Amino acid sequence: MSCYKDYGFANCKDEHEEASLMSVYVGLIKLLECDIDDVHEACITGKLADLIVKEYVTARPDPTTRGGYFPWFEANQAIVNNQYTTAPPQ
Repeated sequence: MSCYKDYGFANCKDEHEEASLMSVYVGLIKLLECDIDDVHEACITGKLADLIVKEYVTARPDPTTRGGYFPWFEANQAIVNNQYTTAPPQ
């Protein structure tokens, strides 16, 4: 298992997308206090995007309180679903 690939970082097109994705994970784990074992389970079962959306929407029902990175994530869920890949940054 490669965390870089499995958690979607290999699918990011540039450093900005990598930073945005990292911010989504930081919010998920640090701010929303999502259990890291639940995140890992979702990753290995292909349900990572579903978990991220569920946790953000449940913890923050008001969309204006979800931060700036969650809307970016909603538009870019394919990154963590590994539905496409790009070459890792050099």
